[in-house]
Amino acid sequence: MAAATVGKGKTGTDPMWTAAFDDSSVHEILAGVRGAVVVTRNGIYGLDSSTGKVTWSFATTEPNGRSYRENAEPLKGASIYGGRSAFTSPNGAWLAYALNVSPESSFSDTDSGVDVTRVVVLSTNTGRVALDTQVTGAAPAVQLTDSKTVINRKVYDTADGRELRPLDEEKTAISGPGGHSAVVVRDKQEDSQYQRPVIDLEALPNAGSSSGSFLSSRRIEAQLIAGQPVNVGGWIANAAGDGTVENIDSGETVSLKGEDKPDNWALVAIQASAQAVSAWTVQDEAEGQAKKFGHPLVLNVFDTRSGKVTAVDPAGTYRIIKQNHELTPDSPYSYPPYSGAVDTPVFSARVDDENHHSFSDRLVVPQNDAARQDAEQDRGATDSGGHEPEWVSVSLPRFWVTAGPVALCPGGVIVSDDSHSSASAVVAGRKAPQR
Repeated sequence: MAAATVGKGKTGTDPMWTAAFDDSSVHEILAGVRGAVVVTRNGIYGLDSSTGKVTWSFATTEPNGRSYRENAEPLKGASIYGGRSAFTSPNGAWLAYALNVSPESSFSDTDSGVDVTRVVVLSTNTGRVALDTQVTGAAPAVQLTDSKTVINRKVYDTADGRELRPLDEEKTAISGPGGHSAVVVRDKQEDSQYQRPVIDLEALPNAGSSSGSFLSSRRIEAQLIAGQPVNVGGWIANAAGDGTVENIDSGETVSLKGEDKPDNWALVAIQASAQAVSAWTVQDEAEGQAKKFGHPLVLNVFDTRSGKVTAVDPAGTYRIIKQNHELTPDSPYSYPPYSGAVDTPVFSARVDDENHHSFSDRLVVPQNDAARQDAEQDRGATDSGGHEPEWVSVSLPRFWVTAGPVALCPGGVIVSDDSHSSASAVVAGRKAPQR
C-alpha cells in the first residue's frame, strides 16, 4: 500500500505532500476525475490531489501457488497504447489497463503456447471495476470514449459492462482514447504498424447502436508516430503537412502553426499527452532581421480541454530546449513547466515536413531573459561589436529523452515521480504555478 505525508510546501518546488509505495518503481501517473492515478509494479492507486491519500487501489499481483501475501508476484503490463499499458478516457473518468496473463508455456522453446491479455476498465473516481475480460492472441486494440469501451471489434457500455453491437467485420478500433462519444476505427486491411507517415481512419458517432454506425461516419487523415495515430484527449493529429488537430466528435480542426501566415510554417515535431499537444514549428522563409540569423523556431501548445492554442514565449522555449538537453531517462521532474504542458508525453517525435528541416538547421528564437542569463555566465551577452544580437541560436530538443512520470491533476496539483530521492517508490504533489 501507500502512505501519505503532508509537507509544508513553502516554495514552488516544495511538495504539498508525498506518498510512498511498497513498490520498486512508478510506471505511469495519469490524471483522473478526483486526483492522480498511479500505476506501479504491484498495483494501481487512486490518490486524492489535495492530500495524497489513497482513495482506492487495484492489485496487479497474483499468488505463485504458495502464500499469497508472502509470495505475490506482479503481473506484467501489456503494451496497448504508445508503448504503455494504461490510459484514460477523454474525460478522465475511466482507466483501461492491460495485463499479460499468458501461461508460462507460451514463452517455452518447446511449446509456442498462446498469448492472453487481460483488459480491466475501472472508474478513476472510485476504483470500481466496470469491465474485466481476457483476449486471446496478439495484444488487442483497446479504445475508450467517455461512455464506451471497444476491444478489437467488440463494443461495451462502460458503465454497466453490457456488450453492444460489434463493429463491422472489416473494421477494428485503434488503441487509446477515442472521441468523447465517437469511436475511431481503421480498416483491418490497413496495417497500423506499417511505417508510413499517415493513415486513413473513420470516426463513428453511433458505434454499438442497433441502427449501425456507417451512415454517419467521417474520414480522418491522421499522422502516424511509430506506426500509431496521435490520438489524445478526444482529438487526433492530422497529417503533419496540414499542421492541424481534429476534434474526433465534431470534425473541427485547429491549426498548430498559429494564426500568422500558417502556410509559411512547418510542423516539425509533436509531443502529445492526454491534456496537451506541443507543436514545434519552423518558419520556412525567414522574414525581417531573422534572415541574418536563421529560421525562427516557435513552440505552440494546444490544450485538449479548452481547444485553444498558446504560443510559448521565447524565454520559455529557450528554457525547455536547454532543460531537455540536460535530461537523462532517470532525471527527476523539473519544476516549473515552462510551456504549460505538464503530463509526460505519450508521443514525442520528429515528423517529416516537406522542407525536411533537420537538427543541423540554423534555428533561432528572439533574444530573451533566459538566453541573456546564459550569455552573461559565458562572459557577455554581446557580439564583437558590443551589440546584443536580436536572435539567439537554438537546436531542436531530443524528443526521445523524457523525464519520469508526471501529470497535472484536479485542483491544479502536479503529481510527479520523486523516487530518485528514496529507496522506495515515491510520488509528490505540488501546486501548479499560476499563469
